Amino acid sequence: MKVLLAHGVSAKRAAAIAEDDIAGEALLAAAPVPACVTATYSNPPGPYQNVKVKNGCPVSVRVKVLWAFATDSACHKIAAGSSWTDRHLNQTGPDRWDGIASC
Repeated sequence: MKVLLAHGVSAKRAAAIAEDDIAGEALLAAAPVPACVTATYSNPPGPYQNVKVKNGCPVSVRVKVLWAFATDSACHKIAAGSSWTDRHLNQTGPDRWDGIASC
């Protein structure tokens, strides 16, 4: 099982994310992410942070972006060879990117 985590996120923090429960819905941080899926974080000037998720797999994948101190993205289906960018508006000051997970 592989979870792609943001730089500096420990295994202990990943376990805490996986056990978290918001509005009765368990977060799926422990769901496997195929090795052919990559994510790139950027924080340009302004109130947005971006995570570009690229699907290098031969099939479609479903992923969501995990945020600490904010709501995770919705689950998105990304076609083979395509990408999707989560343009995240900071909700409580600088939110922290925690990685991506399959959904």
